[in-house]
Amino acid sequence: MEADRPADMLFLLDCMEDLSSKRADSRFAGRIDTTRCALTGMSFGGWSTAAALESRDPRVKAAILQCPSLSMSGSGTLAEERQEMEVPVMVQLGTEDTVIGEAGNEAGRRYVQTHNGPAYCVEVVRGGHVSFTSGDLYNPKYGNGIGSSCGSLTKPGTQYEPLKIEEQHQIINSYGLAFLNAHLRSDAETSPGMAASAGTFNGEYLTANHFGDEVLLNAKP
Repeated sequence: MEADRPADMLFLLDCMEDLSSKRADSRFAGRIDTTRCALTGMSFGGWSTAAALESRDPRVKAAILQCPSLSMSGSGTLAEERQEMEVPVMVQLGTEDTVIGEAGNEAGRRYVQTHNGPAYCVEVVRGGHVSFTSGDLYNPKYGNGIGSSCGSLTKPGTQYEPLKIEEQHQIINSYGLAFLNAHLRSDAETSPGMAASAGTFNGEYLTANHFGDEVLLNAKP
């Protein structure tokens, strides 16, 4: 059920917390920091992530919403009516997303614009709904952000050429990594194996457009 999904996400945190306890599976014991977690989801999962933030679970320190169905799921008004506005968030959108449409994209932009805490909107100009998936691995002409020609949202009745999916994923992954390094990994600059990542993908990276006209960036550190 739609209303159960946000609670399901937090239930999974409970399960991981249990697995990491000394009483549980030794493969996970002491290896998971459940005091610093991030939630993320795509489409309906993006809405579920935003809805789960409303619980204000202290374990959740950051969230990434990818093409979230904020204008479609639940009451369709979560972007306007939410109470949690402090946890660092990143919203990732595809300008040509014909699934959530312009109403969905605008809700995602508004979510960031009205957030009080650190918030970032990364919009792939020549991207669509499935830009945030690996659908290209089984169908390189999947459509809606994947392929050489897709139906346009911004110019109805026409086709547009999506940015190469590898380049879209570079945008999505680099900003996502920088966000998590900056707002989730308190040890990002000192932990073995993390220094190189945090040296490039960090809070400073989040505030600049590294991809020119292919990206619309709204950064509110």
